[in-house]
Parts: sequence; C-alpha cells; structure tokens
Amino acid sequence: MAGLSARALSALAGLNHARVNQIETRVENVGSRTLASLARVLGISLDWLITGIGDPPTKESVRAAVERARANKT
Repeated sequence: MAGLSARALSALAGLNHARVNQIETRVENVGSRTLASLARVLGISLDWLITGIGDPPTKESVRAAVERARANKT
C-alpha cells in the first residue's frame, strides 16, 4: 500500500533492515516498540496492525503518512 521497500520502511521507522525483512516473512516474535514504529510510519493504528480487526487503512492514508515520515526525517 505504501509503495515502500523494506529498506525504505526500516529507515523511516528507525529499525534494522533485517528485522523488517523478518516481519515481512511472518516471524511471530515482534516487539511492541518495533510494531509501534511501523504503525507510526504507516499511519495505522497499532491495534489494527496487531489484530487486523476494524477498517483497514486506505492506500491514500498510508502514502500520506509515509510522506510525513519522510519529511520529518530531513
């Protein structure tokens, strides 16, 4: 949805690239700080990220959140 590579997402979230790759491949042992960082960058609720319950974010809202994260990195 965000149009980001794992490398770009990890940089914006301040996470190790290898860790984001692990999450993409469904490693179950993900810490709360890691999830919170990803949710912040993607502009999604931590609850939705963890449970998937509720309305999913829109492509537009995720991309807007990513743009804000990029702007804040500079």
